[in-house]
Order: sequence, then C-alpha cells, then structure tokens
Amino acid sequence: AAIARNMDKGGLLLFDVNSPFKHESILADNTFVYDLGDIFCVWENEFSKRENRVDISLNIFSEGKNGKYSRTEEFFSERAYPMEEIVEMLAESGFKLLEKREFLKKKAAAENNEKWFFAARKI
Repeated sequence: AAIARNMDKGGLLLFDVNSPFKHESILADNTFVYDLGDIFCVWENEFSKRENRVDISLNIFSEGKNGKYSRTEEFFSERAYPMEEIVEMLAESGFKLLEKREFLKKKAAAENNEKWFFAARKI
C-alpha cells in the first residue's frame, strides 16, 4: 500500500515472488546443507499450509583468518500468495498488470512455477 501511495502515475513496479508451489513442494519442512569451503550453511524450513508460510532458520559458519569458525544465525518467515490474489492486490492498489511470467523465463506464469515475475504500471 505504501508503494502505491508514493509512486508517480505511470511508474513501473517490477518484482518477483516465490510461489505457494515452491513453499509446499520444495521448501516445505526440508533442510538444505551447503559446504562452500570457508562457509558452511544449514538451512532449515518449517512449513505452515494454513498460513502459506515458511519459517526459515539459517545457521552460517564462516572460517576466520585464525582457522576458527564463527556462527551467524538468521531467522525469518516468508509468506506465499496465490497468483490471482497478487493480481487482485495490484489492482486494488492502483496498478495495471502488464505481465506475469515464470521467473527468468519467457514463459507465461503457471501455478507450478517455483517463482513468478510481475510487471505493473501505476495508473
């Protein structure tokens, strides 16, 4: 809503979002581990279908100059919205939808895409 109030008419809004499909089928209640040499990351997810939300916990271990590792923790939540709800929110906020497609592809957006890209113009 704040974006819509502060944007000039004719302004473009370009954004990408993870889809409900990605939340439920890929992130879900899964754990991912990344070993990048001097950085090690454990990424844990907890999925709430009722809220279309994934709670994400990242534990990142990075090697310092002395050879010892330090640990950084990050916690955040991400909510996914159905495509039609995003389109409705854009219209209600004073935007005309210009395009919706699969993220980084020239294909039309589909429910089973992991991520979507939207382009809208402030009217």
